[in-house]
Amino acid sequence: MSTDDTIKEETLNYETSELNEAAFLWTHEDVVDLQKLEDSKHRQGIIDFKFLVQMDKAAFAKLMWDYANSKARVDPHKFVAKQNRLRDLLKYHMKNRQRKGA
Repeated sequence: MSTDDTIKEETLNYETSELNEAAFLWTHEDVVDLQKLEDSKHRQGIIDFKFLVQMDKAAFAKLMWDYANSKARVDPHKFVAKQNRLRDLLKYHMKNRQRKGA
């Protein structure tokens, strides 16, 4: 296979405000990195989880399609651990936002 035939890995930015979707993505630690939590620019009172994803668009689209159609499988213990960590990060983010008077 020539180098032109290989699929090039891309770096994608992805954001979601859905905790379960964020936890699902974050279980793929080898290719998904949580960058930050940020107040949504489009919806007041909503916090977005911002990710950096290291995979090509087609593979990411397939992963998200599988998730949306309940075909994706992850380690349930890892999923729950990521949910709990995201909840902790949300609480921390909310406390900091209240301190800043936002």
